Amino acid sequence: MSDPQVTLFSDSEYRGSQSTLSIGRYPSGFGISNDALSSLKIPAGLKVTLCEHGNFEGRRCTLIRDTPSLKGANDKTSSIIVERLTTPTVIVYSDSEFAGWSAEVPVGSHSSIPAGNDLVSSVIVPAGHRVTLYKDGPFKGDVRELTRDAASLDGFNDAASSMIVDRLADRAPTFDELKQIIEKVGPRIYFHPDDTFGPSSVEWFLKRATLHQKDGPTRNAGDAPLPAGGGDDGLYWLECSRSARGGDLGSAVAYVNAKYQNSWLDLQFWIFYPYNGAGSAKVSVTEFSGTIGLDPMGQHGGDWEHVTCRVDPVTKELRAMYLAQHGGGEWVPLGEIPMENGRPVAFSSRNGHASYRGEGTNLSNDTSYKEFGYTVYELGLVNSTKKGSKRLDCNARYQLLRADFLTDAVAAPDWTQYCRRWGPRITYKSSDLKASIKSSLGNIPYADKAVDWIYGAIPDEAKEENGPTGPWMKGPWKGGE
Repeated sequence: MSDPQVTLFSDSEYRGSQSTLSIGRYPSGFGISNDALSSLKIPAGLKVTLCEHGNFEGRRCTLIRDTPSLKGANDKTSSIIVERLTTPTVIVYSDSEFAGWSAEVPVGSHSSIPAGNDLVSSVIVPAGHRVTLYKDGPFKGDVRELTRDAASLDGFNDAASSMIVDRLADRAPTFDELKQIIEKVGPRIYFHPDDTFGPSSVEWFLKRATLHQKDGPTRNAGDAPLPAGGGDDGLYWLECSRSARGGDLGSAVAYVNAKYQNSWLDLQFWIFYPYNGAGSAKVSVTEFSGTIGLDPMGQHGGDWEHVTCRVDPVTKELRAMYLAQHGGGEWVPLGEIPMENGRPVAFSSRNGHASYRGEGTNLSNDTSYKEFGYTVYELGLVNSTKKGSKRLDCNARYQLLRADFLTDAVAAPDWTQYCRRWGPRITYKSSDLKASIKSSLGNIPYADKAVDWIYGAIPDEAKEENGPTGPWMKGPWKGGE
């Protein structure tokens, strides 16, 4: 049986004069004129490297399949290498459809693109590999993840500046491996030094909370297991004592939900707070500009917040971090994750406990209103973060609640079967809430109109107290981040 041969064509679409090459190195002369190659037929199992200059110098184009047009590398080949394709690697190309100049990219992190920044238009991804492209370097900005060949990057075309190539895991971590990863990447959470509503362990909270039953008796929540099953039906709810609203940092732990899906290991670190304090807003309206308190809006009993660390199970390295923020959140790419001594860091906002990547005001729910081109009012809810001495090192103080891929290896506490609310529902009169806003604004012109604007801009869920259900009742618990 004869050895496979590559067929070269002087024109695109396999036309024009042609020549065949066997496995070998061709420093010059390969059957058609220099700088005249336009398309190739390549048998399965072969790799062809086209070199811009003689003696294998200059830019390269690596091809492993039939190529009807070399596009940017057209009529620019002066030497060729034909060899067997032994270990498939990721190949990035300057043009779409796997054409133009290219570079083979090994497994690992690459702070710049081997083929050149902002030049990649298509990528070959061998089976069992994952490519993560970043718009900025190193590993910052928008992200595009690939686990199969991409003949065109569409909106990411000519935009990548750094990349990571991983081998896909072929199994989930063992229990011991999971513990090692948690202890390696578990984040450090900083709490605002002026936040009087800190975290605690669930057990500490339950000893100081009352379990209410609709039209039924009440009891201390820690005296017996909480009622299991059911749903968010209002049949039961918890209420902590006023003296326990400040929490107990000394007892607090991060509750871990480990998920192995799509060849990623996502580690959710859930923090429990006995109480969520009232909000505040940055307001600009008529003759007032400043920050006002929204008390009692925003406050409620019980608060569950989380940070997710996305880990490559093979290298056990952090790849991204998700910061939950008031029913939403943001994925932070690897190069933008704040780190301390090799450990990721997040900041919990004062009173509301949303997670952010740094210190600051962190406005959310921004809104404004204009009339006749004039800005009548602007409002943003304040999520103040600040680094202080209060913190939780989740790598050292954690409790594993769930890891479905470990079957029976994790014994979750009884309270994870409680499906009702962790705080009572309390409604307020809109007139009382508006009066509170008006008091914060002081004596300004058109105060009543300004109050109506501000009140209308505040999310409805902040206008009543209603404790949350547990994290296992929420979409992110199963991967909806």
